Amino acid sequence: MINISLCNGTSCIESEREALLKLKHDLRDPSHRLASWIGDNGDCCKWGGVLCGNFTGHVLELNLQNPFSPDDNEAYQRSMLGIQIPKYLASLVNLRYLNLSQARFTGMIPHQLGNLSNLQYLDLSGVYFELHAETISWLSGLSLLEHLYISFVNLSKASDSLLVINSLHSLKELKLSFCELHHFPLLSSANFSSLTTLDLSGNQFQGQIPSRLGNLTSLKHLDLYSNQFNSAVLGWLSKLNDLEVLSLEDNRLQGDISSLGLDNLTSIQKLLLSWNDELGGKIPTSFGKLYGRFYSVVFGANGKLGISRFVQQQVEWNCF
Repeated sequence: MINISLCNGTSCIESEREALLKLKHDLRDPSHRLASWIGDNGDCCKWGGVLCGNFTGHVLELNLQNPFSPDDNEAYQRSMLGIQIPKYLASLVNLRYLNLSQARFTGMIPHQLGNLSNLQYLDLSGVYFELHAETISWLSGLSLLEHLYISFVNLSKASDSLLVINSLHSLKELKLSFCELHHFPLLSSANFSSLTTLDLSGNQFQGQIPSRLGNLTSLKHLDLYSNQFNSAVLGWLSKLNDLEVLSLEDNRLQGDISSLGLDNLTSIQKLLLSWNDELGGKIPTSFGKLYGRFYSVVFGANGKLGISRFVQQQVEWNCF
């Protein structure tokens, strides 16, 4: 959680107010989400989606996230803002929090965002790959970043620059789901001692799941759903003592489930393994012993899996 004080009696900086007014002018806003952004109201610290520093008046937070769920399709569509991310956003150099997710920003992500060196939270999660990047090397300028979400952004041409993520030593959460990635990022354990969440679901990774993931010993949530991993030898899982959520659903895992090393996950609460048709063997008896810790165990749609009678009594209610 990022602590940001509300502006109390200090008006926002004139140049930052002008940048926000230009942003409103450039945006398409059919649902009038930015109705409070008016020139007559000179204090942008009081505008919706904007938070400022208590003493300086600098804009520290800008939240333009779509407030509606896709389940409410009409409201969701009307809340789209629908332009390319403007380069002049980088003039808000004191920003600590920037959330543009699901608002249908389009086109190339401007490298100027790398000038926002105070950012701790950045969410550019897109809609239907309408955002893309040919490089993400600009991330190297965001050394304070703790939360990075760029799911559903087409990064297929940016794979060579993924190494830059290793420069983000403060990262706690990294979500790169459905980014059209083919090459697994070389994440350095030495640089990610604080990483608790890693979501690489919905990409096109193949072959063995890299054993170096076992070196990310602070992980609590690991999501590799819907890739093309085909090896079920995951002895390195035993190193992830804090892992609470593991999703390996919809891959091509092969072999015997006993080779996964799942019985060594001492903190696991949610385990998702369904839609791995070549994964066979008997679910270990140890799962029955671990039953008290689980709130969700999904093995379903794996035709070759067998369940011992003892384990069946413990977890069958959550297998489908």
